[in-house]
Amino acid sequence: MLCIGVTSGLVRVCRRLHRAGIRAVAVEDPGWTWLWQAIWGAGLRVVPIRVDEHGLRVEDLDALREVRAVLVTPANQFPTRIHPRARATRGAARLGSKG
Repeated sequence: MLCIGVTSGLVRVCRRLHRAGIRAVAVEDPGWTWLWQAIWGAGLRVVPIRVDEHGLRVEDLDALREVRAVLVTPANQFPTRIHPRARATRGAARLGSKG
């Protein structure tokens, strides 16, 4: 997939998720509103997940049965500038293993 930027790539991914039957994406809260708008624009629902000093609160994902996709920041979380630890990546991978 060739994309002209982050937002373009996210829109393409979200459209594919929608076609696959996924209707909600968990995102960091606070987060970059352009990414939220890209998710909405693809017809998906944004599910905000709080961030703390370690990044996305993975434990909050466990209660969200309808969420099968998560958008996490790999480096500096915007706008908090938190450097997420491996916890967020492991949590997103755990969510992916739910099927």
